[in-house]
Amino acid sequence: MPITPDSVFRSVLMDRRTPLNIRLQALQSMSRPSLRLLYKLVRDKSVKVRFEAAKLLALELTRKEMRKRAKERNSAKDNQ
Repeated sequence: MPITPDSVFRSVLMDRRTPLNIRLQALQSMSRPSLRLLYKLVRDKSVKVRFEAAKLLALELTRKEMRKRAKERNSAKDNQ
């Protein structure tokens, strides 16, 4: 498995011994964190990490819903 910047950021995020400000920077530096990672971070002990993860999770879930609606709209147009 190739090492990507996001995989390095993920390992920094999951290490609870890493200082909080570095963990937050790693989270903000990720291009598109996975939903699984965001769900894990929402259960983190640090309130600041949970808050940032919750904001990103809400954004990703909104994007997912918008993609779903666009796909349904396009398939409805194709069926007409």
